[in-house]
Amino acid sequence: MKSLIPALLTLPLFAVSCASPKAMDAPADQSAMATGHTMPAGAEGEMEMDPAMMEAMMSFMTPGEAHQAMATREGTWKVKSMITMGPGAESMPMEMVVEARMILDGHYLVEESSGMMMGMPYKGQLTMGFNNATEEWWTVYMDSMSTGFASCKGKADANGVVRMEGTMVDAMSPEGRPYRCETTITADEDNFVVHLFDTLPDGTEWEVMTMHYVRADK
Repeated sequence: MKSLIPALLTLPLFAVSCASPKAMDAPADQSAMATGHTMPAGAEGEMEMDPAMMEAMMSFMTPGEAHQAMATREGTWKVKSMITMGPGAESMPMEMVVEARMILDGHYLVEESSGMMMGMPYKGQLTMGFNNATEEWWTVYMDSMSTGFASCKGKADANGVVRMEGTMVDAMSPEGRPYRCETTITADEDNFVVHLFDTLPDGTEWEVMTMHYVRADK
């Protein structure tokens, strides 16, 4: 069981950037730089873009309903977690405080967490987004107990349950191993739960962490 501790410390406690639409009003060379796309030159050297492509780019870069739903998680949260080191192991409690805010004009959510893990101070940062082009949710997580990061992505079902899958790379699994997480984006704005699942080398999956978020700033 001790061999799982380094792996656990790198688990993301989980439990969107393009230019502003104003960039399209900028000179052609600035717009191309902001969006990362170039446009063909017209007869007199002016930049031109197909209207359908322009509409697609504007849709891709503009926050929508998913980002508005994500913004409901802004604020201060108290998080009570249960950590389970392996299948059938006894669960251990952990508490954190999370400060969440939207960044880059409402494109992404950043969560900064702090607490104690196994008697050691712990800090983490999660960035969460929604990709308008693929209609997928995604997260990138870093913490003070690792030198890497973990990322995952997935889609929401009709009930707003988001299931994301990714690969965990850490000291125990330099080649990476599957992990996944589940949460509900459209649930109660003052309470929600995140479930994290890890995988043993033989493919056995178990729920390594359950996190209950309760809003603390009301």
